[in-house]
Amino acid sequence: MKKLKGAINSKLIIAVLAVLIVGGGIFAFTKGASGSKAEVAKALMGLKDEYSNTINDFAPDFGTKEMMQKYSKDGIFSADINLNTDYFKSQGIDSAGLTYSIKNNPKENLYSLTLDANGGSLSASADLTLIKNDVYLNIPMLYDNAFKIVGDTVGADIQDSALVKFLGADLSEYKDLKFDFTSLPRTTDELKKDFSNYIKTESNSLIKNLEVTKSSASDDETAKINNLLTDSSRKITPEKFELKFKADDIKAVMKKSSEYIVDLQKRELAAIGFNDESALEDISSSIKEAQEKIDEMKIADPYIINVFIENGKVVAINTNISEEEKISAEIYFLGSKNTTDNMILNILEDDKEKTTISSNMSLSDSANIINVNVKSEYDEINYTETYNPTDKTLKVEGNFNEEVISLSGKFENIEKGKRYNFIFDNISIPGIEFNLGGNLNFSTETPEINAPENAIEILKLDESEIQSLMTKIEGNVQSFMIAVQQLGM
Repeated sequence: MKKLKGAINSKLIIAVLAVLIVGGGIFAFTKGASGSKAEVAKALMGLKDEYSNTINDFAPDFGTKEMMQKYSKDGIFSADINLNTDYFKSQGIDSAGLTYSIKNNPKENLYSLTLDANGGSLSASADLTLIKNDVYLNIPMLYDNAFKIVGDTVGADIQDSALVKFLGADLSEYKDLKFDFTSLPRTTDELKKDFSNYIKTESNSLIKNLEVTKSSASDDETAKINNLLTDSSRKITPEKFELKFKADDIKAVMKKSSEYIVDLQKRELAAIGFNDESALEDISSSIKEAQEKIDEMKIADPYIINVFIENGKVVAINTNISEEEKISAEIYFLGSKNTTDNMILNILEDDKEKTTISSNMSLSDSANIINVNVKSEYDEINYTETYNPTDKTLKVEGNFNEEVISLSGKFENIEKGKRYNFIFDNISIPGIEFNLGGNLNFSTETPEINAPENAIEILKLDESEIQSLMTKIEGNVQSFMIAVQQLGM
C-alpha cells in the first residue's frame, strides 16, 4: 500500500500537470495554428463547455453557465450562509445560529465580510469592509463605532500613533507602509491572464516543440472505449491524437508555474505591506526545494498523452505516468448528450485498476441525478445529488465507508443566471443527534457595499482618546462575559 501511494502521489502529479499544461498551452497555439494541433486544441477546450452544459442540464432553472461566466469575468457576487441548531436546547436556549456573509465587487475595489453568532438573547458579530485601500473593522461587542485605517497613509500614521505607543510597539521600520489591494488580479479571468503572461515564454516553447500525430484508433483502443458505454446501441469510432512533449519543456513549465505561485504570494503580502525578509526568504526557499524535486523527476522523453476524439469531442485521454513502475491513467468522457455527463478516471498499476472515480448523470421529469463513486482497494465513497425540477427540491447524500452524511432542502427565489436561495431543513451527520438547518442565499448581481458611518481613524486618536477607548472596550467585554455566564454557556 505504501509503495502504491508513494508512486501515485509522485507520478500522478506529472500526469495531472501534463494534462493541465496541455490545457494551458491551448491558448498559446490555437491562434494561427492549423492541422492536428488546432483540431486537438479545439476539442480539449470544448470540455469546458461540455461540463457547463452538464451542470445546466442537471438544474436548468439556474442558468449556472451564465453565472459562472459572469463571475469569471467581473468577480461580482454576494453570499449569505445561515446555520441554525437546537443543540443548546437543554440549556434553555431554544435556538442558536451562525451567519456568514460575503460581498465582493472587484470592479469598484469593494469587499465586505460579516460573521454573526447568536444564542438566545446573546449575539456577537464582526464586520470587515474594504473600500479601495481603506480598511474598516466593526465589532459592536467591543465598541459602538467601526475602526478605520487609511491604506494610503498607514505607514506614516503608525509613526505618530498614540495607540502604537500605548501598546509599546516599535514600528518605525513600517514608515513607508501602504496598502495596495488594487494591484492584484481581482477576477478569475484576470488571474488566468496574469498566469498565462507569467509562463508565456515556457508555454510557447512547449507548444512549439509539441508533436501531434493523428491516426485512427486501433481496434483494441476502440473496443476498450465502447466496452464502457452504458448504451449498447451506441458505437464510438474515434480518431487518435498522439501528443509528444519534450520532458525539459514540461519541467520548465512546471518550474515556472511554481515560481508564479510564490510571486503571487509575495505580491499578496506586499499589498498589505508585509516585507519581512526572513519570511520572504522562507517562501523562496520552499520553491527552490520544489524546483529541485521537479528537476529530479524522471519524466519519459518524449512524454506522451493520447487524446481520442469523435466528431470534434474528446472521448478519452490516457497516459503512462511511469513506465518503470507501470502506472498509467485513463480518463473517459462518454455521455450521449454532453460527453461530461458520464466520466470515468482510472489509475492503473500493472494494467490493473487501483483507483476508479466515476461520475454519471441521468435526467427524467421527476428527478435529475448525479452519482459520483470513488473506489480503491481499501475505500469506497458514493456521493449522490438528486434534483427535482418540478418542485425545486435537492437531496445530497454521501456514503463514506458506510458512514452516511445527507442534506435535503428546496430552492426558492430563483432568477435564472442571477440568484437563488437554497433552504436546507435537514443535515444528517453520524454522531450528531441535534437538528441543523439553514439557508444559502447567492447572487451575482452587484451588492451594496458602503463604508460604516462615523468610523474612527484609530491610528489618529490622541492619548486621552485611546485611554477612553480602552476603558469602554474593557467594560463592554466584561458585560458580554457576564451575559455568557448567565446563559450557562
